[in-house]
Amino acid sequence: MSGIHSAYTDITNVISQTVACLAEAANAGVLHRDISAGNITIRDGQIRVIDWGCAKLLNTNLPGIKEVASEWGFDLDEIKENDKACNGIIGTPAFMSIRVLLGHPTRCLIDDIESLFYVVLQALSYYSHGSSLFAEPQVSKNTLAALAKVGLVANRESYLRILGIKKCPDNVKVQLDTLRQLLFCRDNQFIGGELIENQSETRIIYLNLMRRLMGNELFERVCRVPAGSSNA
Repeated sequence: MSGIHSAYTDITNVISQTVACLAEAANAGVLHRDISAGNITIRDGQIRVIDWGCAKLLNTNLPGIKEVASEWGFDLDEIKENDKACNGIIGTPAFMSIRVLLGHPTRCLIDDIESLFYVVLQALSYYSHGSSLFAEPQVSKNTLAALAKVGLVANRESYLRILGIKKCPDNVKVQLDTLRQLLFCRDNQFIGGELIENQSETRIIYLNLMRRLMGNELFERVCRVPAGSSNA
């Protein structure tokens, strides 16, 4: 089994399968909350999201939650106990969403997908340099880390260049741009300031962008309409 750093030629598959996995889990009432490079593994071309110990159960009564727990190998009772001991900023700081770094208490699917965006950027940086320029922020500096991420993703044309990423296949860039649009834009306008200022989550999961990320087959299998989503 290998990780994302060894999957340069298959990053589009990593993105589509991971987004599908996270969406399916969210539909069943589970958020991962610690998406990182070490928690995405690959075996025989199949992507597996592991280490669900920091997960959040949104609703233990939703149908399908036991099947999701069995498929991805986590214990529902253990997650319930861990959640009691965790605070709102649980996760790996380098991959935390901007809103989580700023200490906002609510988490949703879009935070997990934002973490995937940073994982892919780190992997591409690793391929370009043999090591990652994607810094691990200190917990005491979370606000500065959040502001740095807003600056990083503000410009569609420069976020790869800022990280010194010179090698990025066209199909990977298309998916990264789609992720950026889903996570940081509304009506094609950048909303970084809104992410910093607003106390409540205002982002919408656009189903057309989710379909573009997953592909038609995975999208049709996985996506019921999540809360806060739009077909626009």
